[in-house]
Amino acid sequence: MQTFAVGTDSESDIQTQDIQSETETDTEDNVTDVPDSGEKQEQSSEEAAENPSDKILSDDAEVRIQSDDTEPVVRSNVSDKPSDGTTSGQPFAAGTGGSQNFRIPAMVTLADGTIVAAADARWDTIADAGGLDTIVSRSSDNGTTWNYTFANYLGDNGNSYVKESATFIDPALATDGSTVYMLVDLFPGGVALNSSNQKPEARAAFDDQGRLMLAQGDSNDYSYYLGEFNDGFAQIFSADGVTVEGYTADEYYNLYQNGEQVSNLFFSDAPYRVVKTTYLYLTKSTDKGATWSAPMLLNLKEEDEQFYGVGPGTGIVTSTGRIIFAAYSHNSGELWSSTEYTSVIYSDDQGQTWHRSTDMKEQSSEASIVEADGRLYLFTRHGGYYISTDNGTTWSDKQNVTGISYDTGCQLNAMVYSEKIDGKTARSAGRIHTL
Repeated sequence: MQTFAVGTDSESDIQTQDIQSETETDTEDNVTDVPDSGEKQEQSSEEAAENPSDKILSDDAEVRIQSDDTEPVVRSNVSDKPSDGTTSGQPFAAGTGGSQNFRIPAMVTLADGTIVAAADARWDTIADAGGLDTIVSRSSDNGTTWNYTFANYLGDNGNSYVKESATFIDPALATDGSTVYMLVDLFPGGVALNSSNQKPEARAAFDDQGRLMLAQGDSNDYSYYLGEFNDGFAQIFSADGVTVEGYTADEYYNLYQNGEQVSNLFFSDAPYRVVKTTYLYLTKSTDKGATWSAPMLLNLKEEDEQFYGVGPGTGIVTSTGRIIFAAYSHNSGELWSSTEYTSVIYSDDQGQTWHRSTDMKEQSSEASIVEADGRLYLFTRHGGYYISTDNGTTWSDKQNVTGISYDTGCQLNAMVYSEKIDGKTARSAGRIHTL
């Protein structure tokens, strides 16, 4: 049995320890180079006319073009994504990839024994915003050596704490044994629950047709929207369906002007910007964490919620194949005196479509899920647990656990013990309990 423990202190680095290793499995890494999204290419006028990003239209686009009179945008202070690399002994030692601090670990083990771990790369800060990115590392030798990559990276304002920067935070991993699903929260530049310029707004981020809403510049008039992706690019439209001339976005929401990358829709100074709220950002890997898919933004936040984010750590793929992540809403008040409710999100088609469960009835926030004996158990950071008998769609009232001291200043994790105790299935959330 392979056991790998990850611990965090209250402020900074992840510490990992290989507890027990009985088997070693060698795997071949299928690593492909990710194109540098910041690389500029010079084009002749003929080449520019054939640039795919200039001619992609969604199926419902009208043949009308809205001229944009703004001056060409010049990209400034955007760092290139750090190169992939290798570490020994632990996945996220200080200095890995140029980041001094790592927080919020997640880890899963695949069917062949490969370990995949993720964390916030917090660069030169321990704050919860200001330009954090997601680093993922994998090991095929029981944690002796690790190969890392920056799975989610934007690079605005460099690799350092800047309040105006966009933030990836709180990774959660789930696996069916081969495919790894990773869900993180994404804050637009200058927005976060703390350590940033402003709190997220309680408003819709998508229109009634599920399209990502946009505003031009500093405007709060989100009357533009991003069209459907076609061959990796999408056009920007005004509310009446008029195409904005010269602007396109790729599947990572990088913004192009006349074929040249100039910004990202999540940057605080982009010519076109997303709503200043929170986003669930889903990617997946089919090569053991070496490379990651283009993202999917999950439209599950209610309009009156300031924040709807993932419970970091691990999600699960149940015995029926349903992918489930814990999530929670946050509204009003200061960070530690706000209204928060836990729910789960789930997919029955390998992550193509997602649904949201009912909320737990009591105050709760981040949570961890386990499956045992045909039921799901949801343990929340604020204490107690909930039971679902319909694969996570609905949940029981709160059940209390005795003998555990909860620290609400830190997320918990739960797991099913590998052996039965007195003939009963056991689950652990700090202490082993039988069901």
